[in-house]
Amino acid sequence: MKLLIRLFTILFVVVTLLLEGAAFYLTIEVNYQRILYNNLLYALWLHLAASGLIFLLPYIFFKAKDQARIKFYSHLCGWFTLFMPVIGIIGTYLTIFNIEEVIKAKGLAQIYQQETVYSLEEAGIPGNQELEKMISDETNIEPVIDILAGDDEDLKRGAITFLEKAGTAEAVNMLKICLKDDSPEVRFMAHTTITKMDKRYIDKIQRVQEQCKDKKQKNNKPLHKLAELYAQYATSNLVDQVTTSHYLQKSLTTFKQQLEYEPDNLKLLTRLGQISCLNQNYKEAEQFFNNALRLNSEKLEAHLGLCEVYYEENNLLSLKAGIEKINLLPNKDAGDFETNIMIQFWIKGFDNDKNEQAI
Repeated sequence: MKLLIRLFTILFVVVTLLLEGAAFYLTIEVNYQRILYNNLLYALWLHLAASGLIFLLPYIFFKAKDQARIKFYSHLCGWFTLFMPVIGIIGTYLTIFNIEEVIKAKGLAQIYQQETVYSLEEAGIPGNQELEKMISDETNIEPVIDILAGDDEDLKRGAITFLEKAGTAEAVNMLKICLKDDSPEVRFMAHTTITKMDKRYIDKIQRVQEQCKDKKQKNNKPLHKLAELYAQYATSNLVDQVTTSHYLQKSLTTFKQQLEYEPDNLKLLTRLGQISCLNQNYKEAEQFFNNALRLNSEKLEAHLGLCEVYYEENNLLSLKAGIEKINLLPNKDAGDFETNIMIQFWIKGFDNDKNEQAI
């Protein structure tokens, strides 16, 4: 489809250039006065046809979502062509070609991403896709930080587009930094992007809410999806602290509704504990984690959740006992990079503490 649009645009440019060229030829043709008068009349019509076609370009072939950008170029080129015969059409076509094809800056983040993905595919880290993802994300974010600290507005706009696609909480934080940029255009684009991201979450939540109301649904998948959406929106950094607490509470309430149907769901109990921790309801979180461990005493995420609860409550004795339990588990590989990092954090911290006491 993109190739077809490109071919159509090239054909369109050729036709308008031929019309303008014919108009120019007729105006300079030396002949009798009557024929010259006709030539000027024909040249005027050809010139107006070339200008009019340029104005109509966005509505002939392009979809509504692409019309706004094309309309700007077509109107600019159309007015120049109308009031500056020959020079206008050639000058604007060359300028637009240079902007779009020759000097259009390719985002540094995009270049870095392609290089990173290529190097990861080439090296290959079998059996550890989470590690690959983590490395890729980190190397993608670094150049964006450099871009936002610079003065190039084009690169900053590219970085904002990249951050919108990333959609992480860290990306939102970086977009908020752009709201303080010196450039009004960058500030406006960042604000628009944050608004769009927020609206997407709200629209998703509303759609899933409608699915939950549908009595034809015979499973709890929409309920689980809605609870996760509440939690994701709460931790997206798009909302203030009060709204974050509100949506975390809605997530807890929705997960509890699902728990009524699946009281022995190990993952659900663990997730409820994690959401309770995020909402700083540590007593309730401890209860959920303990219930999960009653079902499976080797559930790593539940043990880690209890360590977090004990740490936040400054319950050092229980924290020490929790770390010892993790240390005694036969399998400490959760299969998730972040979880494994937390396991190593608690175990190594505990080992270091024992070494200091021995000294």
